[in-house]
Amino acid sequence: MSADIAKKLRQRQQQRIKSQKAPEGSPFAPRKRPPVRAKQGRIKREMFAKLRTNRYMKASGGDSALVVEFA
Repeated sequence: MSADIAKKLRQRQQQRIKSQKAPEGSPFAPRKRPPVRAKQGRIKREMFAKLRTNRYMKASGGDSALVVEFA
C-alpha cells in the first residue's frame, strides 16, 4: 500500500516539475540569461600550435653541431 502511494506521489512530483510549478502551485522563476561576455577570453585552441610548425622552428646543422631555433 505504501509503495503505491510513493509511486503516485513520485508521478505527481514528476508532472509538477515538468510543468515547472512550485509545490504551492506558483510557476518557477524564469532562468537568468548568462552574460554575453562570459565566453570571452576562453582558450579555444592549443598553446603554441604555430610555433611548432616548420615555418617558425628552423633547424640547421654543420659538421659538428645541430641547431634548432625559433625564427
